Amino acid sequence: MAPTIWIDVEDFLHYFAHNPRPSGIQRFAFELMRALIAVAGPERVRFLRRAPGAEPPVREVTWAELDAIFHHPAEPPQGAAGPALRPGDVYLVPGSPWAVPGFVETLAALKRRYRLVTGLLVHDIIPIRRPEWTGRHGSSVFAAFIEDCLPLFDRLLANSRHTASDLEAYARQRGLRLASPIRPIPVGNGFGQAAPEAAPEGLPRPGSYVLVVATIEPRKNHELAVRVWRRLVDEVQAGTRSARSVPALVFAGRVGWMVGDLLQQLEYSYWLDGRVRLIRNPSDQELRQLYRGCLFTFVPSWFEGYGLPVTESLSLGKPCLASSATALPEAGGDLCRYIDPGDLPAAYRAVAALIDDPAALAAWQEQVVREFRPVPWAESAEATLQHLAA
Repeated sequence: MAPTIWIDVEDFLHYFAHNPRPSGIQRFAFELMRALIAVAGPERVRFLRRAPGAEPPVREVTWAELDAIFHHPAEPPQGAAGPALRPGDVYLVPGSPWAVPGFVETLAALKRRYRLVTGLLVHDIIPIRRPEWTGRHGSSVFAAFIEDCLPLFDRLLANSRHTASDLEAYARQRGLRLASPIRPIPVGNGFGQAAPEAAPEGLPRPGSYVLVVATIEPRKNHELAVRVWRRLVDEVQAGTRSARSVPALVFAGRVGWMVGDLLQQLEYSYWLDGRVRLIRNPSDQELRQLYRGCLFTFVPSWFEGYGLPVTESLSLGKPCLASSATALPEAGGDLCRYIDPGDLPAAYRAVAALIDDPAALAAWQEQVVREFRPVPWAESAEATLQHLAA
């Protein structure tokens, strides 16, 4: 009998109990879980959440419950008692459970009692590498999670070669023993099947804007985009640039942390005289429409474990101007164009060149449509299953 793959979804449920729309990690986990069901079958792929004090200390939840919460966040289900764990079953953690209380203790107890094969998918180690974006407490909690959990996992997966090498380097620095090499898996492109939604209204006119899809937080470097558009607006006011040549800058995402100053500056400038617009918590359908209607996307992030907005943009036929930092060139390949996220003059020149030469931009878009080869989420699932069985 093939082993059952039990997927830990506690962090997934916790996220949607507090947030209306997914971030990149939740979207990645959701699409991977759905693909695993399609590839391995619903009998083999099942889902668990923590149940402190119960025996075993987990409860089973259904895919239907997870699917419903992903599209319409609500109070998480308690789950059914008594999942039939068996020795040799797989316990996979595809999300980001580092802040879940008691996770390490639960994992250790299950591994010891049921002799499970354990697998962790690592999305990044940003709280360790750049603690200024998570705060001292978050950084210390994450570091403790990594050091306590890595010895408990038999299989380690990563969302990119960059993340894999970053974690391997950290493990060497700290003298952490890894039970197996860290295996990158291919990341699926684009959106999966969406729940029915009303047609989006009130979005900007197609062809009138450049799009940044990201949570508003310092790591995503929205400040660079604002400074580029500030310069463009200054040129309009100085009479050296036509107002019609400056597209809107659209931020699509939830408002995160440590961005109060940036948002206040935008408020005081009347959102750069209306040139900057924030669309909070867009639905999947709104995101699709925003991608399809933009001139190009801009991803100026300082640090990414992968970069779903890059591949989402390319999968929907839109050029992407991206940061050259960390894993973003791995996501975008030769079809993206890149700038140093700390180089304002270079970013301005790249944006100005695109908006000032519509013919060149159109040719780039045609190249993206012609040459981009999407990765199906089934390929992500198959690689995951292969590495878990190794």
